[in-house]
Amino acid sequence: MRYKKVIFLDIDGVLNGRSTNMRILDHKAIALLKKLVEKYKAVIIITSVWRKFDWPQRILRAFLKAGWENPPIIDRTPVLLSIRGKEIQSWLSQNQVESFVIIDDDSDMLPEQLNNFVKCDTRFGLTKKQVKMIDKIFSQNKKSP
Repeated sequence: MRYKKVIFLDIDGVLNGRSTNMRILDHKAIALLKKLVEKYKAVIIITSVWRKFDWPQRILRAFLKAGWENPPIIDRTPVLLSIRGKEIQSWLSQNQVESFVIIDDDSDMLPEQLNNFVKCDTRFGLTKKQVKMIDKIFSQNKKSP
């Protein structure tokens, strides 16, 4: 498939934080993500461990409870039992992507992915600070490696 803008999304530590119940998504983080998706007409690929369990019903239910009825979650990365960056690279190798961003609270990305990586603080999740970084990445229109 061919995609213009892709967001590789972790959930724990990005859409929730230590200050919240890890099974409940933060409404503020969801609102920020939704604005990004709408602004860039991006699609979401789930990289979170949530993709391994009850896919995609559990994720869609959590998004709905947080106030987003139809998020454009179109796929998940494969489970390769390796670092997340390799799982993302595997997905990228099978799809054509104009520009992508990785939003995660862990740093296990490949060196060639670091310019497209936005790290969240696990305590706070996605904030306006990370949104500015994502805007910069998408505005530079980086090609996938």
